[in-house]
Parts: sequence; structure tokens; C-alpha cells
Amino acid sequence: MYTFKNTEINNKKASDFETKSLLYLLGMRGDSEEIEIVTVDCFNDVTGSNTDFSKLWDVQSKNHSNLPPSKIGESLFTLYDNYISTINFYDYVLFIPKLNREYLKDPSLNIYSYENINEKQKKGIEKKLKEKINGDKSGNTPTLFSDFLSKICFVEDNYKISNYIKNMSKFKNKKSISEDIYERIFVEIRNAQSALKNSYIEKEMIKNPVEVLKFNRHIKKSEIKTLLISRFVVDRFFPFQAYP
Repeated sequence: MYTFKNTEINNKKASDFETKSLLYLLGMRGDSEEIEIVTVDCFNDVTGSNTDFSKLWDVQSKNHSNLPPSKIGESLFTLYDNYISTINFYDYVLFIPKLNREYLKDPSLNIYSYENINEKQKKGIEKKLKEKINGDKSGNTPTLFSDFLSKICFVEDNYKISNYIKNMSKFKNKKSISEDIYERIFVEIRNAQSALKNSYIEKEMIKNPVEVLKFNRHIKKSEIKTLLISRFVVDRFFPFQAYP
């Protein structure tokens, strides 16, 4: 059984960062074509899945202005919780702002594994994560701790809002569309994502990942693509017509 916990109760405004992470899943990965559905604030901030939920991409997004090692460690807790759960996730992603380049062995990378983090910072990350998992400062090594860290993918937000929309769109004349249009579409997606959080699912349980659909906290890739097409058509043929 999988129990939903730490969900954002009655959160009426989704952050830009969570929406970026949703669009990252759907359009900015090498395997984005496989992802057809994204659940919102169920397993994690966002979780992508293929059509039959046999493959899941789990994403925790943290838009802290400052991310010292201790904050990174705290941010990994939900991903660890899912790693040791009864559900198998294909990928574990921490979606974050650009880290201090002194933390990284290769600072030119914006997507990297735990191995790219320097030993000094790793100590701080692991210390805080162990405290979160154990609920104390014993320093005991939790179950599958090292294995989990080897599976983490760090993804830094390195793009403008328009880039996230463009990668979702098949529209050929992308350059002819203003930044303002892209930003309005982004806000519309963000608001739709936020609305999904208004229901209460804390402590609800499921046996199989596909059962999450009954809570109506998901967005289909096809829905977002339909939205993009409709907005681009309105902008091209009815440029003075307002939309939400």
C-alpha cells in the first residue's frame, strides 16, 4: 500500500517552479515522449507517468533562494521516502535553482548525478538527510541510503519561462510569438495546476499507482498541447482577443 502524506492542503496557488518542473517532464527530457500524464502533489510535487502507470518519474521541486548542503539534504527527503516505498519509480529528480558552482566537481553541468557534488558538501547533505529520515541526530545510516543517493538526478532551472512552453509546442513559427504570450500561457497552466490541489487526499491509500487517477489531481499531456494550439491560433488570427 502507498499512503499519501505531506500533501499541500488547500494550497490555492501553485508556484512557478512547480509548473516549470511539470513542463520539464513533458517537454525537456530525452524521454519526455514517454510521459503522458503528470500527477500534482500526490506522490510528490509532480510525478510523470506513461499511459498505464507502469513507469513513473518522480520530481521534488525546491525554489529556495539559497540552497546550502543542509537544505539540499532536507529537500531529498520526499524522494527518499518514495525510493523505499512499495512503488517503483523510474527516476528521482530534484528540480532546483542553480547551485553554488563551488559545490560541483564539474560546474559546467546543469543536469548531474550525486557524484558531481564535492565531498565537503556531500557530508552536509547526508548529515541533514539522515536527521530527517531518522528523526534524530544519531547519524545512523538509513536503509538503502547510499543506493538512493546514487539514483538522484539534480536538474537546475536554467531557462526562461518561454523555453519551457516552446519545448512543449510543435508550432513552427515559435519566434513570431511574443514573450508576453508565452508568459500568459504559463500562468494559465500554473493556475490549472494549482486548482488540482484544492482537494484533500492526505492519508488516502492506494495499492497500484494507476489508482491515483480517482483523485483527479492529474494533467494529461494532450490537454496541455490542446491548450497551446488554441492559444497560438487565437493569437495569430485574433490578436486582440483576450484570454485568461
